[in-house]
Amino acid sequence: MLRKGRENESWRERYMREWNALHDAREDAREEGREDDIVGMLRRGKTVEEIVDFCGYPYDQVKKVENDLLAIVN
Repeated sequence: MLRKGRENESWRERYMREWNALHDAREDAREEGREDDIVGMLRRGKTVEEIVDFCGYPYDQVKKVENDLLAIVN
């Protein structure tokens, strides 16, 4: 049965579409969680550089979250 599924092009295409959708949803959730972490650290007074050093997040991403947070506050 598994071999037949692998040989069926329509099944493989559908499987890959669903797998990609699931992968994208997981990546979006990770991104949201990461941004929530950054916001929390910024609110506790951590600097962008401290967050980058401690967490290893990309500087540009941390700086963007900081700017977005400042725009909301101001």
